[in-house]
Amino acid sequence: MSNSKPQIVVKHTFIHFDERSMAFEALESPLGRSKSAPGLLQSPASSSRRSSGSHVPCDANEDDEFAEQAEREGWTSVMLRNLPTDFSRKMLLNLLEEQGFASTFDFLYLPLHFDYMSCFGYAFVNFVSSEDAIRFHAHFNGFSEWNVDCEKVAAVCWSSKCQGLEAHIERYRNSPVMHKQVPDECKPIVLSNSVRVPFPRPTQNLQRPNFRGRRGRKCAAA
Repeated sequence: MSNSKPQIVVKHTFIHFDERSMAFEALESPLGRSKSAPGLLQSPASSSRRSSGSHVPCDANEDDEFAEQAEREGWTSVMLRNLPTDFSRKMLLNLLEEQGFASTFDFLYLPLHFDYMSCFGYAFVNFVSSEDAIRFHAHFNGFSEWNVDCEKVAAVCWSSKCQGLEAHIERYRNSPVMHKQVPDECKPIVLSNSVRVPFPRPTQNLQRPNFRGRRGRKCAAA
C-alpha cells in the first residue's frame, strides 16, 4: 500500500483534500484499524461503481492469500464490510441463505446505531469450517447485487479481534449489547443449522448501555 498522504490544497479559503493521493486502509474492527488483514476499503470512486453482474473482479492473489491464512491458522471468522446502511440482521441472514450459505455459519453480529437503528456497514460472521469461510470470501469479496438500492461493493477480511465461535461468545456474553433493554435486532446471535439458538447466559451482571433517541429520548426496547 502506498504511504502517500492526502495533498492539502487551499481553494477559496477552504481546505480541499485531494482524494486521488489518499491511501485507503482496511478497517478490521469497530475498535481499531489493522494493516495485517487482507483486503482494502474501496475508494469512493470504486465503491460507488455498480457492476453489471453480482461481482466486481478482485485480485486473485488476495483470494490465494486468504485461503492460505485459513489453511495455516484454521481461521473461521470474517468481517463483511461495505454493507448497505439500511440493512437489518434479518435482511443479512436472508441474503446469506439466498446466496448459498445456509447452515454454514454459527455466529452473526450486525452492529446497529442505537439512535437510528441503522447499521454501521459491517458485520461479523463465524463459519463452521475454514472451507466455508474461504468460499464466502470468494463469493462476497466484490459482491454488489444487494436486495436494496445500494451501489456499495462488499469486501471481506479476517476478524482480528475474535476467531471462532467460543471467542465471540466470550466477547459478547457480558457486553452491554446483551442487556435486556437493548432491542433484540441489535444483538449478536448464535445459530445451529440456520436455526437461532439461545445465546449463552452472561457470567456477570450486565451494564445498562447509555443510549438515547434522536432528540435525547431513551430508545424504546424491543
